[in-house]
Amino acid sequence: MPDYEITSPDGKKFIVTAPDGATEDEVLAYAQNQFSSQSQVSSDDVPVFADSQGQAAPVPAQVQKTPFVAEAPASFMDKAIGAGEAGLTALTGMTTGLAGNIAGSIRGIGNSVMDGSFGTQEGADKAAQSAADVGASMTYMPKTEIGKEYAKNLGETVAPLAAAAPFTQELGIIGQGIKSALPAAELAVRNEAALLKPNASPKNLDIINKIRAGDTDNSLAPVEIVVENPKLKDASGKLLPEAYKVIDDAIAKEAIKQGFNDGIVQAVKTVDQHNAKKMLEQLNISEKGKKNAVYGSENRPTDVIGDSLAQNILFVKNQNKQAGLDIDKAAKALKGKDVDVTQPVDGFITDLADRVNVKIVTDRSGKIRPDFRGSDIEGKMYAPEQRLVTMIVDRMANTKAPDAYDVHRLKRAIDQTVTYGKSNSKSLWPDVENSVKSLRRNLDETLDKNFESYNSANSKYSATIQALDDFQSAAGGKIDLFGEGADKQLGILSRRLLSNVQSRQELSNSIKQIQETSKAYGNKVPDDIMAQITFANELDNMFGPAAKSSLAGEQSAGTKAALRDLSRSHGIYDLAARGVQTAADKARGVNQEAAYKSMRELLAKQARKKPVQQGANQ
Repeated sequence: MPDYEITSPDGKKFIVTAPDGATEDEVLAYAQNQFSSQSQVSSDDVPVFADSQGQAAPVPAQVQKTPFVAEAPASFMDKAIGAGEAGLTALTGMTTGLAGNIAGSIRGIGNSVMDGSFGTQEGADKAAQSAADVGASMTYMPKTEIGKEYAKNLGETVAPLAAAAPFTQELGIIGQGIKSALPAAELAVRNEAALLKPNASPKNLDIINKIRAGDTDNSLAPVEIVVENPKLKDASGKLLPEAYKVIDDAIAKEAIKQGFNDGIVQAVKTVDQHNAKKMLEQLNISEKGKKNAVYGSENRPTDVIGDSLAQNILFVKNQNKQAGLDIDKAAKALKGKDVDVTQPVDGFITDLADRVNVKIVTDRSGKIRPDFRGSDIEGKMYAPEQRLVTMIVDRMANTKAPDAYDVHRLKRAIDQTVTYGKSNSKSLWPDVENSVKSLRRNLDETLDKNFESYNSANSKYSATIQALDDFQSAAGGKIDLFGEGADKQLGILSRRLLSNVQSRQELSNSIKQIQETSKAYGNKVPDDIMAQITFANELDNMFGPAAKSSLAGEQSAGTKAALRDLSRSHGIYDLAARGVQTAADKARGVNQEAAYKSMRELLAKQARKKPVQQGANQ
């Protein structure tokens, strides 16, 4: 039998079950009759009818006086409004509601990752509930009764259709939208989960990003980062910043307590394994030198720097030698090929005249030769310079018309005569040597412009020669870059970078050029010369200079220390205060032995691990 909904004057709704075929008037009359027949019942025995929710509800007292009215049928306008609301529900369900479902799923999965239920039925239930909650909040719900009814009917109609035909056009579009959203959703899940963690504060994220980037900011020295949640990765599989946790670095803090500069401590924490081991060598030499005066007089921390430099220079030298062999192979193809060298030759003649007053003349026999009379290199003592200039002029002017191969051979002859990356106690007059080098460079450029294959083979040779030559010039002629004890000489030379001497910048540039050239042509040893020099300087600051050359020098150092103490004090009270501080340091365990130990532990730790880099997978 059908059910009818009856509305009382006060708005209360009741369900009345009537026989099949009954009209609305008959149903209304039946309801009125039922209520009226029970109007005399006491209040303790009030008749109960089912309301619209199926719950028991007492009949209001005023119903005995006021007839019941059946709810009016829905008008055309009511039906139109209801249909519009149902349509809006469907539309928002497919757009913002769908987005809400996805977002809710992401949040639910993120929460399950954090509480450990991810991958379990409990985690799946949480994700589904979250999807439903967020999806519902972003879906329009009908306000009118008929709108609710239409929406309900629409849902009941579409549900089996979606199950039976998942690849219909509309559902296919939705499916494609979800599919395309998956990568972003996956990343959002991890980000959502990370944001729930206290470690992901803006301050901590800034610290994490700086450490991963190898920042040497002093403030980072007392802390380090460790991977706390390896599941937090970006779409490419690399760890997100939120995967890390900021913790105290106990070893670094101990080194700082012992007196090491926090900036140096942080610099040590950013070097790679190779340079950490180099610094460990420096530390061991320093400590051993403090315990053994003979060893300390012969070995210094800067020797390690010199060895690094010497190895880089030797690598460049070997590459230069190999490049020379490669050029010889390419040069054979230059035989018989014409090339115009007028500009380089004219430039050389002008340069000799301007620099050393040597003129190029033609004698009575028609031979072109240099005239050294009245020049800066006149006389027997300048015989090497005269022979070099004469050889070049003869080869350029008094042989057959030179082809490209002859020009190459002239370059080789110059390379064998002038100084390139080697010391020579009987070096040529600088102005002559520079004029000859300028000629060689111009001849080389002429060949490069005209013969591409030669240029390709020659570039390596030119770059290595230039790097060696520039470094030798910055180091000075007294240092033999490839002689015995070169590492110690180069170590002493490196200290110039920490001084205010005028040649400091030239030396710095030449060291960088050697390192860059060495790396460019295959050197895999990642020496950081400047980091090693800075560390050696800190060892001197902490423990005093390694070299003890003389009693006068020691007295001078002691006098400087005393003057420094007096300049920093304001009288006997300050000196007394420093005495108290020394006693306090002793009580806290601050001493030379503990300082060496703390730095050794820090370097050993760094030598065992790779620095954390931006976007690292670990």
